Amino acid sequence: MKFGAIQSKTHPDKAIALICSDEGKEMTQRPLSGYRVIDFGQYIAGPAVAMMLADQGAEVIRIDPLDGPKWNSPAARVLNRGKKRALLRFVE
Repeated sequence: MKFGAIQSKTHPDKAIALICSDEGKEMTQRPLSGYRVIDFGQYIAGPAVAMMLADQGAEVIRIDPLDGPKWNSPAARVLNRGKKRALLRFVE
């Protein structure tokens, strides 16, 4: 594995991204790589925040009740991109 950096044009002494190359593939190291987030959100705010965390590199696991998400629409599919999914039976 090889490591490199992308230098800032305005501050050449500072790196703006870490690049690691593995088997010919290049990827940038995102700020939240290595973090795991559990998303219990069912409507807009929770899934939206978890989506932003996933966009920054966190591993997000979305938890839904067995009967499926309470809010299911095309917008919900967008908000749940980049997440793993688990179904749980909640008991009161």
